[in-house]
Amino acid sequence: MIKKILFTALTLMLCAFVYTQQAVDILPKDDRWQPTHDIIAYEGDDLFFLINGGADLYYEYGFADVAAANYSINDSGSLYTEVYRMDSDDAAFGIFSLRARNVVPHHKTEDGTYAMGSDYIHVWKNNFYFYISASGIETDEISKMNQLAEAIMNSIPGKAGIPEIKNQLPDNYSGFAYIKGPIALSNVYSFGHRDIFNIKEGLWYEHNDKQVLKFFYDDNEQAANTFKNATDNLKSTQRLTNMKVSDKSFTGIDRQSKVVEGKVENNTIIIEIAAKPVMMD
Repeated sequence: MIKKILFTALTLMLCAFVYTQQAVDILPKDDRWQPTHDIIAYEGDDLFFLINGGADLYYEYGFADVAAANYSINDSGSLYTEVYRMDSDDAAFGIFSLRARNVVPHHKTEDGTYAMGSDYIHVWKNNFYFYISASGIETDEISKMNQLAEAIMNSIPGKAGIPEIKNQLPDNYSGFAYIKGPIALSNVYSFGHRDIFNIKEGLWYEHNDKQVLKFFYDDNEQAANTFKNATDNLKSTQRLTNMKVSDKSFTGIDRQSKVVEGKVENNTIIIEIAAKPVMMD
C-alpha cells in the first residue's frame, strides 16, 4: 500500500511538473544549441504578436504560451522553431494533427509523434506541439534539424501517449485532423461562417476517395437536434443545392460541385464529401 501511495504521489508530481513547464523552458540553450537572437516568448492574449491572424486557432484548442528561436547552422543556414505549450495533451495533439494533416506518414516513438518533409518537421508530445523549419541548409546537414527536434523532445518529461480519438479512425486513412471548434473545421472544409454543428470534438480524415467529418455529442438527442438545425441551415442558405432530406440524412451539392452526404447515428454526425466534382447538366 505504501509503495502504491508513493508511486501515485510521484506520478502526480511529474504531471504537475510537465504542465507547469513553460515553452521557453523546453528550448535547448547549451553549447551545442545557441540561439542567434534573444528567444521570443508570449503567453495568453499576446500570441497575436507572434502570429497575427492565426492565433484564434490556438485559442480554440486551448493555448498557454509559446517560445520561438532561431539557431545558426552554418554561414548562411539556420533552423527556426516555435514551441507551443497547450492547455492539455488533446489540445496539442489537435494542433499537431491540423498542421501536419497532409504530411504522411506520422511516426510514433516514446519521445513523441512527428511528421516531416524535406526541410521541416512537426512534433507532438504530451501538451506540447512544435515545428522546425530549415533555411539555407545543405542536404548533408539536414540531420541537424532532426537533432534539434530530438533535443526539444527530450526536454519534455514523460513518455508520449496516443489520444483515444485516434481509435475512431478507419484502416488505410490518409490525412486526418482532430477538430475542436469551427475555426479548426474551416481549415479543412467550410460550411460558412456560423458554427452550425456546435462543434466541441470531431475528426476529419480522408478515406476511400472521400473527406469524412465526424462530430461527437454528449447524447443521441443533442446529436439529432444539432443535425436537424444544421440541415435546415444548409438548405435555407443554399450552402448546398439539390438537397434531399430525411429525418436522419441528407445529400446535396456544394459550391465546388462535390456531392455531400450527411447522417446522424446515435451521438455522432457523419459528413462525407466526394473527392471529385460531379458533372452538372
